[in-house]
Amino acid sequence: GALLRFLSSHVAGDSGQLTPAAAAASGEAEVLDAAASTLAALVLTPAGAAALEAAGGAAALLPLLRVPRPELQAPLCRALGNLAHDGAAAALAPTALAALLAVAAKPKLAAAVAVDALWALGNLHSLCRDAFAEGAAVELAAFALRAVAGGGDGRLLAVAILRDLALRADGRKVL
Repeated sequence: GALLRFLSSHVAGDSGQLTPAAAAASGEAEVLDAAASTLAALVLTPAGAAALEAAGGAAALLPLLRVPRPELQAPLCRALGNLAHDGAAAALAPTALAALLAVAAKPKLAAAVAVDALWALGNLHSLCRDAFAEGAAVELAAFALRAVAGGGDGRLLAVAILRDLALRADGRKVL
């Protein structure tokens, strides 16, 4: 809860913008990355996931995910992926899917954000395919194909997503 309150205190409402004080602070990027990365690691534990749920759940992360700062977006995508990885995908998908796809759709996405968005989207798709209507599946496939074509660290995650899509008739239709 405290980490989420700290991170939320640096964002101006639901605008997706940092507060003026946070934007001007020296070293703020490192602090935001450390806090959000700690949150991503904590949700791997039952107590951490419960604390996030008590503080508003995954929905509380979504305004922070709109902040166009890779040091915040990457670990928050990772946190959502960690939550989905631990079996909460059915409850998480309606809340987080659109926000993750919006992050993935950005044309100049930082490599770290792309990797963590692939992690989260891949976990959601593997565990909760029904949440991916055809439009969402098309967006997922396009993101994975861009990641494969671009090379880099997310390539293996992207190939896993494409393989997962190719295993089912509805996924092959999208590809």
